[in-house]
Amino acid sequence: MESHEPLIQDLVELEPIKLWSLIVTLLGDLSGDEITGKQLRAILQPIRIKPEATRVAIHRLKQDDWIVAEKAGREASYKLSSKGTSETSRVYEDVYRQDVKYPDGWRLMITAKACQDMSELSPRICVGRNLCLVPREVDLSGSDALDVEIVKYPLPEWFQMRFLEDGVLETAQKLMVFAGRVEGLELNHDTQSSFRLLLLHRWRKMALRPACWAHISMMPDGPIAQCHRL
Repeated sequence: MESHEPLIQDLVELEPIKLWSLIVTLLGDLSGDEITGKQLRAILQPIRIKPEATRVAIHRLKQDDWIVAEKAGREASYKLSSKGTSETSRVYEDVYRQDVKYPDGWRLMITAKACQDMSELSPRICVGRNLCLVPREVDLSGSDALDVEIVKYPLPEWFQMRFLEDGVLETAQKLMVFAGRVEGLELNHDTQSSFRLLLLHRWRKMALRPACWAHISMMPDGPIAQCHRL
């Protein structure tokens, strides 16, 4: 049976991790509950995050009013502040939703002006100077943009690269492989929590990109859609 340590390392090295952001993901996953410093360290320890680095990240989050701390003897507990809760609530639905965002799909629009100047088309994803992707549910009555139906599926790779950031597809493919490897491991509670945190944090980064939801709609069997379902 595979040891969990190489897999943890693979997940950590998938993309650079900002520790303060990882902690926000963890606290957001607690839905308002608090976590003790001891519990926090137990989850971060398998990820090989040093206590000193955790203290620096906690200090920064408190300074920026993202979290609040409460002391009980020598032990502290942490939870999201009102600001942190508000900011996390804004993206909560996208991170945890089980349905597809913009279920009616996306349309390709040819615009008279530069795509980035077409404020009436919102949200939009620019794929060229006068080309953008727009959810089908967007009201186009105030726009003179031309709607072009996409009939070629699966999407050519060159077109996918027009609206996805570099490395997103590769990251999604690796994440699926890593998640499959996790299923074959026997893990204690803290290490399970470490894996959940890493997988959720990677997915959260994808879920906050509108381009990823466009890809999920148009490529329902693609690696990003598979990450969403998993």
